[in-house]
Amino acid sequence: MMIYDAKAKKKVSNDWAAQFPLLQVWKATRLLKRHGPLVVGICLDRASSMKYTPIAHFHTLCIPFPTISLSLAGELEDRGVPLSISLSRHELEYQRVVAEFRLRYSFLDNERMEFNDFVNATRDYISGKHGKFSETPYQHPPFEGIISVAAYLGQINYAQLALDDFARRISRWPSSAVHIIGSADKWRAKMQEIIDAACDSQHIVDNQINEHKLDGIPDYGLIWSASPKSLP
Repeated sequence: MMIYDAKAKKKVSNDWAAQFPLLQVWKATRLLKRHGPLVVGICLDRASSMKYTPIAHFHTLCIPFPTISLSLAGELEDRGVPLSISLSRHELEYQRVVAEFRLRYSFLDNERMEFNDFVNATRDYISGKHGKFSETPYQHPPFEGIISVAAYLGQINYAQLALDDFARRISRWPSSAVHIIGSADKWRAKMQEIIDAACDSQHIVDNQINEHKLDGIPDYGLIWSASPKSLP
């Protein structure tokens, strides 16, 4: 019986890393690259003691967080549930799954990333195209990513307009959906502080890189798009 133990995790991680040369093994089951303030990667998550599920994700370093989150998480589906790979069939199946993963999450293979690529990934997540957003539709972190990254890139006017838009959306959420953030007004105030302190964002990102030991993760940069998109 094959168990998803440390040895198996190392083997699976190295096999996937060989298929995505821009990503680097950060720790067992976590493959990452960086685009400025954005971490992009794959989590080879434990589905059971004998299976794993590949998950594409983003994480923004602009807002301090205790770990590298699975923001905008997306999987492949198999009959309505997240696709998982049995360790006993890993050698037979993982390259086929990699090919499907690469088609759906093309940003994993792109050395060049623009802000619009991040907006598109956020849009796909919110629409439920690549994840389970429809199961928990009232999520503020995707909005925080757009605002904080725009502010980091010095695009204050864009960040301010996005904040105004997202705060209006949150104000229409049911009260039960905003208990984590307190209220739309409290959330707006918190994000306004981030925009106003945009000049400190590089320091925050650098501290997060050190805290999470990301120094060895390749940084391919993030480019502001000539015609930046907004979330629909």
